[in-house]
Amino acid sequence: MFRRVVADGHLGAARLREALERQRVAGGFAEQELVATGVLSRTTFFALLAEHWGLPTRDLVEEPPDPSVLADVDLELVAEQGWMPCEIGPDGALVVATSVRPGEDVTASVEDHFLGRRVRFVACTERDLDQAVLAALPHRGWHGPADDEAPHVAIRPRHWAAAVATAAVLLVVSVLLPVTALAALVLVESALFVVIAGLQLTRSLVELMGDGEDPGRVREESPAPDEELPVYTVLVRVPPGPGAVLTGLTLLRGLDYPRACLDGILLITEDDARSVEDVRRAAPPEWVRVARLPAEEHARPVRACDAALVLARGRYVVAYEAGDRPDRDQLRRAAAVFEADLLRRVAAAADRVPSPLLGLQVAHRSDARGAAPFDRMSAVDDALHIDRSIGDRPGGAMVADHTSTHFNLRLLRRHGGFAVARSQRLGVTGDPRAPRIEALASTSVSASAPRAWQWISNRSQSFALALLRAGAEVRALGRSEPGRRPRLVAVAGAFATPLMFVTYPLVLGGAVVLVLRDPAPRSFAESVALLCLVEAVVVLTTAVAVAAAILWR
Repeated sequence: MFRRVVADGHLGAARLREALERQRVAGGFAEQELVATGVLSRTTFFALLAEHWGLPTRDLVEEPPDPSVLADVDLELVAEQGWMPCEIGPDGALVVATSVRPGEDVTASVEDHFLGRRVRFVACTERDLDQAVLAALPHRGWHGPADDEAPHVAIRPRHWAAAVATAAVLLVVSVLLPVTALAALVLVESALFVVIAGLQLTRSLVELMGDGEDPGRVREESPAPDEELPVYTVLVRVPPGPGAVLTGLTLLRGLDYPRACLDGILLITEDDARSVEDVRRAAPPEWVRVARLPAEEHARPVRACDAALVLARGRYVVAYEAGDRPDRDQLRRAAAVFEADLLRRVAAAADRVPSPLLGLQVAHRSDARGAAPFDRMSAVDDALHIDRSIGDRPGGAMVADHTSTHFNLRLLRRHGGFAVARSQRLGVTGDPRAPRIEALASTSVSASAPRAWQWISNRSQSFALALLRAGAEVRALGRSEPGRRPRLVAVAGAFATPLMFVTYPLVLGGAVVLVLRDPAPRSFAESVALLCLVEAVVVLTTAVAVAAAILWR
């Protein structure tokens, strides 16, 4: 083919040698290197390629496949292998569009799907094939949860009603109970609060000093050299609007990962003319593809990522919003942990094979603006490990969102897509062999900020899930194998964070009620109230100081 390109005058011999040398160093295909550097146009390259294969060409956008022939086809498989059935021709032959050379492996795969059927190949571009696969998804139906934005909500309206009723009862009790008895009760609550808060802060200080392992975070691994890194798919959802496409491309270009191993996919709205035009003007490099989704699907982040998941070709996959700013080496860190975990599983004894590592959630997240009070509170919670259960069993990370969470692609598909990250069911079953989602020592700066009610809702959800996990640990004590039973300290630790936040308002509220009911100086009630207020101030000040030190580090 290269001789033909040179003979037809499309390319000089010197430029060809340069392209071959770049391909030798960076990997990938020399033909794609020619297109990426602008030596050949995409149209010219595809026409020459189809001619070289001896196949007619087909535009899958203008002539989409017949949905009836896709009924029994695994779209993820055909997208990965680069072919797609189009229709049954008048002569009874199956017309198959392919973006790769139809060698023995492709032919065998097609024949396995359509036994006894004669096959006739036509050539198509890789981007046309991607769009045809996405267009075929509605014919397959949606198999995800009905409400993919919140598939598993632990806190429901009845729980809020119960919380309000409990608060009303406590208020009545605090008024009717004798002052001395109330002061004694508040004193016990304050002691419990100080113990739990002290344990939480001590754990954070241990991490700050580097004298112990954080059980909620997988240990770091040394990144592999470029030539050993696996292919990584990065999905970037681009919102409608000026400059959004360039923002998404900037995110992809800022990742420190070999371009030959990077599979970038921009998710845009198919009817957004501005985004389509921005993509055309930006001319994304060859390793970046564009998935055009219906507006309704694109507007729902989880569903959009799940739809584009069919196009993913990497061993691992991660999703971002266009405005996110992950650490440059985040993909390298995640790949190193995934690969090391795989090696440990292979080397483990048959009866001690650990559960598979499904995902890695980025440990630290913050907002791009960082000025809103709840943004700062979220950063403090993250630094102090408020959302992580205490224990030595893997899987301690409480997953809050699907973005910045890296997944094993095949395991993710097996578990139904990105909704598994938001369902937060993993690790709540008490099954030590259930797939794990752990924390990755990296940072992502988010493009959006949590609002007050969202922060409260997320916090309540985390506490409820922590209690569910603690309950699962308690149940596992009696039925697990001796070597797999969770330790009592892990079970007790799972209750620590919710109890700390429950006792905090009780201590403060109790102190205020005591001052109002018995304002006499130097009384028992006043002494307890003063002690509670001092404790609250000391704990809060220490927590902020520790969190600031961790975030600064």
